[in-house]
Amino acid sequence: MKVIIEDDNWDDLEDELSTLLKEYKTTVAAGLHVFPDGKKWMHYYNHEVINDKMSDKFKKRMVDTINRMMNNNDVEWELYQAWINFIEPHHNQNESFHRDHEKDIVLIHYPKFNQEMKGGELQWVENENTPNQEIKSFKPKVGEGTNILLLECPQHRVVEITEGIRWSFVFFCYKKKTKRFI
Repeated sequence: MKVIIEDDNWDDLEDELSTLLKEYKTTVAAGLHVFPDGKKWMHYYNHEVINDKMSDKFKKRMVDTINRMMNNNDVEWELYQAWINFIEPHHNQNESFHRDHEKDIVLIHYPKFNQEMKGGELQWVENENTPNQEIKSFKPKVGEGTNILLLECPQHRVVEITEGIRWSFVFFCYKKKTKRFI
């Protein structure tokens, strides 16, 4: 299985999560981004990079959640980037399935602060390139927190939102490299 889902409100971080959402300010706006080297990237929703805003308690909770969900405390995780994703109606029109390349694991936390919305499901491809390939989906529940762990980063997308607002915290992580001596 490449996707693991668990209900978890992260109540111990409620004040910090609430403050981050109240102070949210996008650092990457929805739309077409053209890089200096000419490469283009279409971003379908606003996000704010929050690596420097996360408390040590928040970072520890993120790592503990990954280890618990994987049932493995032997792996150390290094945070590459943490985002708050903010999607409002019509931002993510025609978003195609994609992979978040060069990440070992992606943890998504849907806070319990999400409100009713039309659309907004996370979809992913299960059993990719096999006869059993199928599209699975998950929609954040109002008033309930949920964690989703994407292992090996399957192809995924967010279904267009036509009403409401969808918040998520996204953590891109690498396995921590250990030094080896010869």
